[in-house]
Amino acid sequence: MNNTIPAVEKAVQLLLALAEGEKTQAELSAGLGISMSTAYRILTTLQAHRWVRKNSGAALYHYRCRYRFHCHRLIRKATLCRKTL
Repeated sequence: MNNTIPAVEKAVQLLLALAEGEKTQAELSAGLGISMSTAYRILTTLQAHRWVRKNSGAALYHYRCRYRFHCHRLIRKATLCRKTL
């Protein structure tokens, strides 16, 4: 039985993708298999909470965590867990 929340799963997947490097909304949408509108809504929400930043000149988004030490540790653990599955 899967007890996860799909919207949260998508947001976490998006953050993990951005932790690997800058990406456009289209790249995130295609890479995660989500619609452009879903990617936009997640990105907008994450921007509002300062987890993601959009470059002003380009349409590139990048990961930006206010609590860098803790966030990098969590992302590293999540990435390791994904590799072992």
